[in-house]
Amino acid sequence: MIKPICTYFNYYQDNLRKSNYIKFRKNLNCDILTVEVARDKSEFFIDDAIQIVAKPENLLWQKERCFNIALETLPNTVDKIVWLDTDIVFHNDNWLHDLEQKLDNVAFAQPFEKVIENHEHYNHNLNCFGYAKLVYDNINQGLPLPTSVAQGLSWGANRSILEHGFYDKHILGSNDALQLIAWLGDIFNIILLQLPQSLMMDFLLYYENMEHYLGSSIGYCEGTLEHLYHGDTFKRGYNSREKLLKEDFSISDIEIDDNGLYKLNNNKKLLEITNHFSNLPTYT
Repeated sequence: MIKPICTYFNYYQDNLRKSNYIKFRKNLNCDILTVEVARDKSEFFIDDAIQIVAKPENLLWQKERCFNIALETLPNTVDKIVWLDTDIVFHNDNWLHDLEQKLDNVAFAQPFEKVIENHEHYNHNLNCFGYAKLVYDNINQGLPLPTSVAQGLSWGANRSILEHGFYDKHILGSNDALQLIAWLGDIFNIILLQLPQSLMMDFLLYYENMEHYLGSSIGYCEGTLEHLYHGDTFKRGYNSREKLLKEDFSISDIEIDDNGLYKLNNNKKLLEITNHFSNLPTYT
């Protein structure tokens, strides 16, 4: 049995992010488990979610941490997982069935092959093909990978390859890229060189425990995925956030709080991170 999961955190009560989630759920033709994180109980609005109140020291990137919380709650009858961003709409109504069948033959897959964004100010780099399709084509047909690909948005996997959970310790949001590095065995990826030393060493320990997969274990489903616009991708601080962890940060500064989220025991760095996210025109 396959189970979709997602997470919703909207620390600064952005109306566009909330409306995107509502549209995402309205167009989703299946049940989904959401882990909702808010700064106060009054901010919760997803009635069927696992709801977690965040403290000031939890105001970090918690997406993959929440995926792990969701994973821990699922019954043993769930043998396949699909995790979704909450700003997407599938144009293939049979995407979940197609993905479940695809995962009978591969370890992990994206449930789409192409991404579009229809907003009048759309991001050109989000009108592209999915990463899984292009990696598969690259390995099996020798085709080159283009610069613009959709690495995230949604992936599905057999639960067995999540034995060690999702990698979740990059507290500014690059865990999805690190997860792909671990699965693909892409140890020379430049992303690793951008990590602070302690975070790199922690990831390499995770990497050593992973089974690595080649193209024959990667798949994708036919169909288009629509990404709901929520700001210019070039204004989201993807480059500056990596620099933010380069100084005065150690992996030992984070630990799992009693609410299940990561907390940062470094007040100076916590202030820098809070300012980073709050000053972005869009932070997701």
